[in-house]
Amino acid sequence: MMYVRNNNLLERLRIEKKGPFPRTRLLYGGTFDPIHLGHISIIQHLSRILRLERFIILPNRILPKSFPTANVQHRLKMIQLALKNNPLFQIDLREIQNKKFSYTIDTLRSFRSQIGWKMPLGFIIGEDILSSIHTWFKWREILQLCNLLVCKRGKNANYRIDPVVKDWINRHRTKNKNNIFLVPYGTIYFVNNPFIQISSTEIRRRSMNNQDCKDLLPDRVLRYINKNKIYQK
Repeated sequence: MMYVRNNNLLERLRIEKKGPFPRTRLLYGGTFDPIHLGHISIIQHLSRILRLERFIILPNRILPKSFPTANVQHRLKMIQLALKNNPLFQIDLREIQNKKFSYTIDTLRSFRSQIGWKMPLGFIIGEDILSSIHTWFKWREILQLCNLLVCKRGKNANYRIDPVVKDWINRHRTKNKNNIFLVPYGTIYFVNNPFIQISSTEIRRRSMNNQDCKDLLPDRVLRYINKNKIYQK
């Protein structure tokens, strides 16, 4: 595959197709330790506003933390419970099964080798992640493999963005969400998603201290955590 290196990617990569826009696949990565209502709100919003062929949940390997963490089996079960076995969703295990550290660029290459180069592929990140994307391994090549969908992380969040990254964003940004379906990769779209102030770290802390998490988690996930005492020391 020859990468297209041109500022006008939208014209160079446009998929020639009559009729409705093609559907896209979205990748949503994270530790999901546990999956919570903040994650679910993003999933529901994107599922509602986009034409999706598949919404792929991509659990990451996790490093030891100061609070108790869930093992792979528990994390996967909680994701399954939260998404209610909806056929639109798929849990992909490639990062968990990789015994070495998984760079995002390698994961995206793996997906491209699987689905080819004509299928639109979206990768979801938060505004906070975008502000530090220049610290990622081979970060400039990410848009040669996917479209980035940047989700809000707070109502008044104001992240400092390196000038090099800002220029990169300006060259690839699109304000039309339909462009995510017109090109397989090469664009950045800022999602106007609802935001819920929840963190997995706070949930683990509350659970460890036997505090209520009812408004933070899907009911099925909360019952599963309590039943299995997942975050108890």
